Amino acid sequence: MKSWRCTNLLIALACAPALLAADWLPLQTGNQWIYRGSGTHAQAPLVLLVGEAREFAGHTYYQLEGLPEGTYWLRNDGDRVVQWKEDTSQDALRYDFSRGVGEAYATNLRGLAAIATVSKAQSSLSTPAGSFSDVVSLTYTYAPVREGDFTTRNVTGEAFASGVGVLLQEFSDRNGVSAKYELVYARLGSSTVLKGPENGIQLSLNEDKTWARLQVDAQPSSIKILRLYDETGSEVWSWTSAQKWFNVTGDPNVELPAMKPGQYVLTAEAGDARISLPFTVQ
Repeated sequence: MKSWRCTNLLIALACAPALLAADWLPLQTGNQWIYRGSGTHAQAPLVLLVGEAREFAGHTYYQLEGLPEGTYWLRNDGDRVVQWKEDTSQDALRYDFSRGVGEAYATNLRGLAAIATVSKAQSSLSTPAGSFSDVVSLTYTYAPVREGDFTTRNVTGEAFASGVGVLLQEFSDRNGVSAKYELVYARLGSSTVLKGPENGIQLSLNEDKTWARLQVDAQPSSIKILRLYDETGSEVWSWTSAQKWFNVTGDPNVELPAMKPGQYVLTAEAGDARISLPFTVQ
C-alpha cells in the first residue's frame, strides 16, 4: 500500500513528490479537507483543518480540528497514525495501514474503544473530488456500552488514499440513522497551479483570481469546458470554448465571475482529459 494514482483530483498539490510516500493522513499545518454531507445527521460542509504543531515526549504532533467531538493531536509513524493522549501522556493507535485485508486491530477512535478491520485495499473509489485508486477502506465495530455512553454518532467506515487523506467517512447512531461525508476539496500545501501530465492539460489562475488560463497539449480540437464549484460542491459558473475567450498562443484565457470570500474549485475538461484546481478567495 505504498503507491497511489488519482484522476479528477481536487487537491492543490496533486502527485507532488513529497506526497508519494505512504502518507495516509498528510499532517502539515494549513492542510484542509472539505466534505459534502448527506443523511439525517450530516452537517454541510464538514471542514477539517491541520492546525498548530506541538512537541510531546520528543515527537511533533499536529492538531486536527473540525471533527464534531473535538480536536486531536496526531502524528505519522511510518504506516501508522498515532494520537497523543494528554490525560495519560501516552500515544494511542489511531490508524494502522500496514495491515492487510481482513486484519483487525484495536484503536482508540474518537474517544471510544473500537475494532478497526481492513475491508478493502488497492481498490477504487469515486468522490466529488475525483476518482482514486489504491484506496484503503476501514470498517469499525464497538463494544457494547452502557446507557448514556453511546455518542450521538459513531464512525462506522472510512476510506483513505495515500498522499490525500480521508476520502469518505460514514457514521451511524444507535438507531441506525446514518450520515456520509464525501471529499469535495482538499488543500495540501500551497501550490497554485495543478498539472496532470497524463492528461496533457494545465490550469492556472492569475494572482487576483479574475482570469483562468487553460493550456491543452492533447486533443487540441476538442470542446473545452471550465466549471466553478463552491465549497459545498455546488456548480456556480461554467464556460465552454464556444463562448468568448482571450487568445494567448492558442490557449484559452477566460475571465472568471466575481466571487465571494470562500473556497472554490475550478475544473477543466478537454475531450476525455479532466483536471481541477482548488483555490481560496479572501
